[in-house]
Amino acid sequence: MSQLYSGDLLDNRYRIGAQIARGGMSTVYSAVDTRLDREVAVKVMDPALADQRSFRARFEREARAVAKLNHPALVNVFDQGVDGEYVFLVMELVVGGSLRELLKERGPMPPHAALAVMEPVLTALSVAHATGMIHRDIKPDNVLISDSHQVKLADFGLVRAIATGVNSGAHTAHDGKVIGTVGYLSPEQVEGKSLHQTSDVYSAGILLYELITGTTPFKEDSPVGTAMARLNRDVPAPSSVISGVPEEIDQLVARATSRSSETRFSDGTEFLNAVHSVTRDLNLPPFKVPSPADSAVRRALEGADYGERLSWDDESMSTRAVALGTDPRTSEQPGHAQPFSETAHTQLQPADGGYSPYSGTPGVDAHSPAAAYPAGAHAGAGQPGAAHAGNPQGYPPSAYPAGPLHHSGHAAEVAQSHESNRKPALSNRSSGRTVVWILVILALVAAVATGAWWLTSGRYGEVPNVVGMDQASAQATVEEAGFTSDLEEQYSNDTARQAVMGTDPPFGERAPRGSQVAVLVSLGKPTVPQPGSADTVATYTQKLEDRTLQARLGSEVYSDDVPKGKIASTKPASGAEVNTGSTVEVQLSKGPRPVRVPGVKGQSEQRATETIEAAGLEVGDVVQEFSEQVEAGDAIGTRPGSGEEAPGGSEITLVISNAIKVPNITGLSADKAKEKLREAGLNPVHGDPITDEDVEAGHVASQSPAADQLINPEEDTNVTIHESDSVRVPFVIGSTAASAKQKLEALGLKVKFSSDSSGLVITQSPGLGSRVRVGDTITLGTL
Repeated sequence: MSQLYSGDLLDNRYRIGAQIARGGMSTVYSAVDTRLDREVAVKVMDPALADQRSFRARFEREARAVAKLNHPALVNVFDQGVDGEYVFLVMELVVGGSLRELLKERGPMPPHAALAVMEPVLTALSVAHATGMIHRDIKPDNVLISDSHQVKLADFGLVRAIATGVNSGAHTAHDGKVIGTVGYLSPEQVEGKSLHQTSDVYSAGILLYELITGTTPFKEDSPVGTAMARLNRDVPAPSSVISGVPEEIDQLVARATSRSSETRFSDGTEFLNAVHSVTRDLNLPPFKVPSPADSAVRRALEGADYGERLSWDDESMSTRAVALGTDPRTSEQPGHAQPFSETAHTQLQPADGGYSPYSGTPGVDAHSPAAAYPAGAHAGAGQPGAAHAGNPQGYPPSAYPAGPLHHSGHAAEVAQSHESNRKPALSNRSSGRTVVWILVILALVAAVATGAWWLTSGRYGEVPNVVGMDQASAQATVEEAGFTSDLEEQYSNDTARQAVMGTDPPFGERAPRGSQVAVLVSLGKPTVPQPGSADTVATYTQKLEDRTLQARLGSEVYSDDVPKGKIASTKPASGAEVNTGSTVEVQLSKGPRPVRVPGVKGQSEQRATETIEAAGLEVGDVVQEFSEQVEAGDAIGTRPGSGEEAPGGSEITLVISNAIKVPNITGLSADKAKEKLREAGLNPVHGDPITDEDVEAGHVASQSPAADQLINPEEDTNVTIHESDSVRVPFVIGSTAASAKQKLEALGLKVKFSSDSSGLVITQSPGLGSRVRVGDTITLGTL
């Protein structure tokens, strides 16, 4: 596999920067994600593994599983992939350094510092163990410390993927090789047994032992011997190496590193709870874990030459295949990983005249990081420039015997070693002046370098990871990192309501110190808002966009409550919880659902009104019109008409007849007939009399228009009356002539005497009961 160089573009996305570290199974580069414009770390796997299909499949599955873990105590995994011959993993870039580098700089830790490191490490294990994952390679190199004092566990699941490539799926290869780091292997890893969370617990116990003592417990002549020793021997108590270690710390280490997995802490959570209990019982002060001053990440980001082997390059500290039952010093075979060398350990400061992690530092507050874990923890060890050629640990070989270190007998040996390495002091004035000038020049160079550092990267800080914290702690963490903070609420599909889900700018990015970093608080999934009565499509669309949702105009729907043209409903319905970015269909109202107008012709106005309301409509206007078929006061119809559709609840017009029904006046006297017509709103008009033997003279014999005919009151309202002129001849015989004449003339008849006009009437013609017309003559005979 060809080497990646600064400026190369991996997977058409990740611009490769400086090489940070190189180990037995991978190389780590700083890089920039060109798509999201953020700094990341890219781990490129060894070509011997990348060529194997089984490894690639396992690598992809493990990376996906690890990417689902999201916690501030875990180094987040952003991406994984294959680009030609490169199999790579993209991770959060932690600007700081590793716990290995910190131990090299400062040596062993006092209890409160060691437990401050263990708490986030075990928290990370707890999160992973809860999902069934196992780390398999807990060691200081995989514990990273950021400049904001965050401790993070890295490389979850990668050992299992590597094991697939080397061992074809087993924890122990067919040729007896074990994948892992010798100093931290659990007994069951050495034996090739099935692994559980208790294997990580054992390795974490070794890590705690090393933090307290500065070394790993088993030191044999070969990596195989070191690996096998844990099968037959218990991890010694830290107090047997350094005096003053509390018994509670010894008990933590003893239980975590029990050779029987059944008697260890069951998982990271139980180990973490025990650490909390010891912290309370010992009343240990809080401690911010410092990042190492000189680290591979810093050198890479600051553009330093990659000249020295880094902690990850140290074969004793890298993840490799250990050949069990073979000579560990045999040369590497093609296609196979090199076996381990013995795990290195960290130098202890001599007890006499030097630093003891339990004695404190005079003149420094015991609660400060400087007092609890001073930078000058040991003479020469870990200081820049203190490294000896051929010793990547940076400590004089004579200061480190192969076996466990004890606090008293070894102190004099270390002090003597340091004394022998001292150079003679300068003794002449010239040399003194030279030293002064050198110091002045160095001070000027340092000032210029400091200014340049501040103008370039010094004024920038890394945005911390606050995911999972409460809001107050998240803001405090941001402010401790040198930024100002405020809260910004955002909708999220995956984060519970009111939980902290990140920052803007996102964590891992570098921003000017003092600039504002928003702590993003989840509003949970958005809900579809309720449309208001005054909302238009435009205003409601803005409401949706405020919740990350999009609007789409759907079909119109009927609504009995929402006016036509207003928003009647949505899909999903208002109040429904949806994913961010979802589309909501907005449905406008067509008004109420239409109903069929009922027929009301011929009904009285009251009855017609009741019929209309029963159909779901309302009577609006009532108008009068003429109809030759509908009597006055009854309904002619409606507008819209019968059988047509109208919106439910809408008003329709009721049409009432104003026709006048001509009354029947035949047989009535002319005066009464006239009175009745006038009461009906009609105008009586005299017509020619007619002879009707059935109707007495002076009474209405006929009328026009006829009775019951409907006439338009806005047109001709005249009714012609035809009186009858038929008179029934009365009986006048025996009456005096004068009396008879009077009676007949009163009926409109004329009288003629056939003889003398005096005397008694003895004859009449026509006779009694005859019908004659008014004006006819009646002839009378007298005696």
